[in-house]
Amino acid sequence: MKKVLSLVLALVLVLGMIPTFADAHETGAQMLFENNFIVGDGTGNLMVEKELTRNEMAVLFAQMYGKEVEAAAFVAPANFTDADTFGWAASFISFAQASEWVKGYPDGSYQPLNVVTGKELLSALMQVLGYEFTWETLVADAAAVGLTVSTEGPILRGAAFETMWVAVSEIEINGEGMTIGEKTGKIEPAAPVVTDLAIESVMADNLKEVYVTFNQEVDEETVIDDNFAMTGSLDFDVALMEDGMTAVVTIDTQMANQVEYTLTVDGVAALTGSELSDVDVKFTAFDATLPTVEGLTYTGPKNFEIEFSEPIEVYPTVTVKTGNSTLSVNTAGMTGMGTNVITVPLFSTMVDGTTYTIKITNAEDFAGYKSVIRTIEAEYVKDVTPPTAMVVEATQEYVLVEFSKPVKGLSEDFFSHSFSAWTALKVTAGDSFDDAAVTEGTEVYVWFYGDDSTNERPIPAGTTSFTITNDDDDIVDLWGNEFAEATFSITVTADKVAPEVASIEITGETEFTVVFTKNVNFTASNVEVLDVDGEEIDGVSITIDQDPDGDNTKEYAVDFAENMAGETVLIMIEDVKDTTLLENKMADFSVALEVTDKTGPVIDKATYDEVENELFVFFNEDVDAETALEGANYYLLNGTTYTKLSVDPEFINGSDTLVFELTSTQDALVNVASTKLFVIGVEDVAGNEIDPTIVNTIQVHSVAVVPTFDTVEATANDTLVVTYNEELALVDIDAYRVGVTSAQAMEIALEDGVTVVTLTFPEDFFLALNEGTAFTLSYNDETLVKNLFDVSPSDVETMAVVDKIKPEVDTIYLVGNEIEITFTETLATANQALYAFDLVVTEDGDELVAGVDYTTTVSGMVLTVAFDAYDATAEYEVASKATITYIKDDATVGNKAVVFDDAVLAEIEE
Repeated sequence: MKKVLSLVLALVLVLGMIPTFADAHETGAQMLFENNFIVGDGTGNLMVEKELTRNEMAVLFAQMYGKEVEAAAFVAPANFTDADTFGWAASFISFAQASEWVKGYPDGSYQPLNVVTGKELLSALMQVLGYEFTWETLVADAAAVGLTVSTEGPILRGAAFETMWVAVSEIEINGEGMTIGEKTGKIEPAAPVVTDLAIESVMADNLKEVYVTFNQEVDEETVIDDNFAMTGSLDFDVALMEDGMTAVVTIDTQMANQVEYTLTVDGVAALTGSELSDVDVKFTAFDATLPTVEGLTYTGPKNFEIEFSEPIEVYPTVTVKTGNSTLSVNTAGMTGMGTNVITVPLFSTMVDGTTYTIKITNAEDFAGYKSVIRTIEAEYVKDVTPPTAMVVEATQEYVLVEFSKPVKGLSEDFFSHSFSAWTALKVTAGDSFDDAAVTEGTEVYVWFYGDDSTNERPIPAGTTSFTITNDDDDIVDLWGNEFAEATFSITVTADKVAPEVASIEITGETEFTVVFTKNVNFTASNVEVLDVDGEEIDGVSITIDQDPDGDNTKEYAVDFAENMAGETVLIMIEDVKDTTLLENKMADFSVALEVTDKTGPVIDKATYDEVENELFVFFNEDVDAETALEGANYYLLNGTTYTKLSVDPEFINGSDTLVFELTSTQDALVNVASTKLFVIGVEDVAGNEIDPTIVNTIQVHSVAVVPTFDTVEATANDTLVVTYNEELALVDIDAYRVGVTSAQAMEIALEDGVTVVTLTFPEDFFLALNEGTAFTLSYNDETLVKNLFDVSPSDVETMAVVDKIKPEVDTIYLVGNEIEITFTETLATANQALYAFDLVVTEDGDELVAGVDYTTTVSGMVLTVAFDAYDATAEYEVASKATITYIKDDATVGNKAVVFDDAVLAEIEE
């Protein structure tokens, strides 16, 4: 130990370093000193003007790495020819050689007292940092990583310190991602510069995919469908590429060529934590290139894959030849449409070692462009390596298995855990037990729990075995190579985490989507939709679409049937359990949500005035001025050519109808027999965007068309609903009469592009309809009704009132040993026996069987329920089912009765 200490002290004396420096020339030395790479002897002399010797350089490198004590104690001798001349520096030079920091001269010597040249210093530092170089290209190689010297000749210590400081503080050790200073702990790593996440570019050079490039790597868990949106409400799937910076948005259908879209990104986060919030980027889908064949790969003796430059909509024509022979292609069996990789099966088997000539033609992309003809000559070589498998994930319910290549012949009987008899229940491609069973694939879920049968064998918590057998050689790859039986040790942790509601969102006027944190069992019995006071809402019935996107059982669409736009509903979710072995139960959940307009506008029709060169567009609701009056959202479509309208439209009569005054150039493009109108980007006043819409027929516009009645229906004893054939600009209550009676109140609505007028008459005014009395709607003054073009209806137009009044329950009484249900109007006698099946009748709470325990008859407005065995001591309740099928009035149209599904106790009539 004394020898080691004396050598370290000798190092201090030889290097002569002190803690203070006088000028900028000594900056490198000062930084080395202040960061403890070198030490001083307190004499005040650094000797920066002295030349650096090779023995001093070996010592300096040991200090740079913080290994001076280890180097001083190093006993293995160096193998230089002049090792006996190293003196006090022997252990340092030996350590430097063993660490591959220094090299000797061509004659095998080290020459410790020789002055170091700048080039030798670069050589040594490149070795210390682990970079490859040649002596001839050393200066350029060093400069490429950031190292330079003031001279290639003999170098002064001060100049050497400048280069050494750069080496320890700025240049990363090759392959380690850190500097020597950071690795030794002498320099704190620089705080990363946090750059805000941004979108660098959005490109769509085909009509199926959009490439979104960020300025830095992003968190893959945030690159999900829900964090992206596109104009036209296009459905798509989003995936992050291997570079971690590019997201690919793959459209389910396709985009329109040369059409501008807006992509919205919200919630995507960088690895540094920076997050995007509602960032809109406009881009144009522009496919101007023909699809090309990028490569071909044999995947079996009767299969190969063709990789195209872009997704393909029409399968290619493929011919396969060898010599004068042609192999039959199974055209109907091709797969991969909508992707850029097409799998081509053959009816014939290829021969090992044979070169095949494969001609690929006529594939079409989504712009309708045919592929460039490509002929490929490729030798088919049989793959003789057997497939292998690995366990990706293991839970108590399933094991996720990944094979090294596609295999076939899979069966649940080939998989077991713990004991050979504990075989699987099912093999699927997806992570839900309810997914379809598969017999082939690369990655599969092997299920041991999920069907509530006695054959369930959940995997116990802890470590156990998982085995894949292949006794009959059924599991093979596409070449027929057999999978060898394999047993894996798997460790499973019991899942005791209860599911939660991850998100819940109103997605329509009658529906919401709920996403849970785990796969769950979720049915209509688990959810209620109530008003804000917690009361039931008339007309609400729950329908659940499990797994609407086909991915898992975490997401459910819930339809509650009743349009609640503009209202607030209370959603109650109870008794939800996950699909794990323990069936973890979620805590009851409730939330109040406002139901807003979620439906985009629809174009009812488009008309063209060939005289005035005016194009009229009629929407079914009021639309947003900013988007609707943007001419760039409208295109004339002739064949496959889209022409963007160059003028902005104007509203006429409110904000649901607009008109374009076309230029002479664009007027020439309109042919009412063939031209179509393509519309994107238009929003209604609630912000809902129109689905990309093609109006297939542009009608000839004529202001001579007069408004007429479409239907006139009495929907209640005092209510008349009048539907017109078009939208009206003016409607006055004084315009109408039924006989000599005028309406007392009026409401106007626009439904599906036409005007609907609801008129209120005196109480029970239309009651006699049920007795056969005819009513007719006429005009008092037709000039009080006008369409958008100031045209009034004919003064002689009339229409008979149609009875659409539904019978309602008036009273329910127990009369003798029968229940009499009195309605507000006469019931039809046809099928009166079937009326029993529209009812729910209970005796002391027990539901009776329709047609067996009770029957029904009708007389006028009274529906009678007769019992097979009446009990005078029992209480009877009666209600209708949620949907009435048979009970109806005796009107011509046969209006079904109003539902009365709240049970009513039949009271004795007094």
